[in-house]
Amino acid sequence: MEGYPHFDSKTPNNCTAIVYLNPAWKAEWAGELVLLDEAKDVVQAVLPKPGRVVLIPGDVLHVARGVSRHCPAIRVSLAFKSLIPSPA
Repeated sequence: MEGYPHFDSKTPNNCTAIVYLNPAWKAEWAGELVLLDEAKDVVQAVLPKPGRVVLIPGDVLHVARGVSRHCPAIRVSLAFKSLIPSPA
């Protein structure tokens, strides 16, 4: 199943950290995190490599691509959403 393009937050200083927990991943299994521009064109695609941590600002448009039917496992990830304090 494909996700849908979305923002995690429109509030300044919010960020999301995604940690990929699978012990192995092959590029042909798909499941990329895709970062998009305002026109919904692909800016970058990030494979869910084992142990990879991705940090993105909450106001970046993104979508998680579905995993290939040839993948023998589910994609396992953990997302942390955080508010970074502004300097006083």
